[in-house]
Amino acid sequence: MTLTATGISAAALHKANLRNTDLHGADLRNTNLSGANLRNTDLSGAILSGTYLRDTYLGDALLYGAYLLGADLSGADLRDTDLTKQQVNSAVTDSSTRLW
Repeated sequence: MTLTATGISAAALHKANLRNTDLHGADLRNTNLSGANLRNTDLSGAILSGTYLRDTYLGDALLYGAYLLGADLSGADLRDTDLTKQQVNSAVTDSSTRLW
């Protein structure tokens, strides 16, 4: 599925299966993606500020250039992603967030 450069901000996609979806450049501000499966999803350049990614699986997701200011990554699985330390530091994490 491709939603490139689509503005779906503030949508409720709780527990959605978006595996292998092309979301690069998408405006996902304040979207609820809690518990979603985003494995192998292209989120490069996406705007994820204020997005709820709590307990979301992001294994092998492409996050290069994604804007994560204030995104809630609590409990998210971010192993095998291309996140930078700066991106992680701009987001909300907790002890259950799985990094690298």
